[in-house]
Amino acid sequence: MAEARSQGGATVLPASIELSPRGIATDPASLRLIPPGTRTYIVDSGDTSVADWGDACLALARADLVPVPHIACRRLRSRAEIDDRLSAMVRTARISDALVIGGDIAKPAGPFASSMDLLATGLLERQGIRHIGVAGHPEGSPDIAPAAVVEALHWKIEFAARTGIDLRLVTQFNFDADGAVAWAERLRSEGIRVPIHLGVAGPTTMTRLMKYAALCGVRTSLSFALKRKAALTSLLGNYAPDPHVRAIETGVLANERSLIQQLHIYAFGGLPGSAEWLTGRGSWEPRSKS
Repeated sequence: MAEARSQGGATVLPASIELSPRGIATDPASLRLIPPGTRTYIVDSGDTSVADWGDACLALARADLVPVPHIACRRLRSRAEIDDRLSAMVRTARISDALVIGGDIAKPAGPFASSMDLLATGLLERQGIRHIGVAGHPEGSPDIAPAAVVEALHWKIEFAARTGIDLRLVTQFNFDADGAVAWAERLRSEGIRVPIHLGVAGPTTMTRLMKYAALCGVRTSLSFALKRKAALTSLLGNYAPDPHVRAIETGVLANERSLIQQLHIYAFGGLPGSAEWLTGRGSWEPRSKS
């Protein structure tokens, strides 16, 4: 995986990205915009068939990318459902990485009320999943008290140590760089020592950004950012991530112990726009023409 590097005296964080199964199937050629070896997450939209999960992972693997399927636990209707899905993805693309999250529905559809419920079954490691991302919450969780969030993280860290899983935190996007950097340091003070991949919205329109911010529950940091609207927009009035990301990287550079190791990009404006931006700023290296 890519590592942070210096460019012009500044820290430049590498980046993963997430795409929808439909987007991957519709335009597989665009995957060549992503550098080989990049973690490429596949969103769980709730309506993807087992075959489509396998096909999406295979397309990513054929493009020399690392498929990372989302597993939204509260959406799963049974252990058999996730076992079948994992089997298909392992069989077609030999996946070894997944993002395990609670999911955005209030009432579980089956036996898993949280990511811990699924992790505790051992299903993932039996299928060969050795790298797991779990949710981090820079703005706090709307459903869980702060102390309970930290307790759950310690449980997951102990689980990872016991099973040999490589664990990381992957966060929702937000717009408060200083708050995110401070949140990462608070986790360290609580004894958390796992890498953080910090969510960032890629270039997009302000209309689309506000739509997804409402859907994803990040209104607090968006309201904060809108008070500083000049730092949010380009000359065309679209969302410009650069000021936010530079502030994150400045915070990481100032604290060599920072848990923040990578950006995780939400490509609301489409893959080409995010790829152009990430390559231009040095988070991604362009593919060889050969």
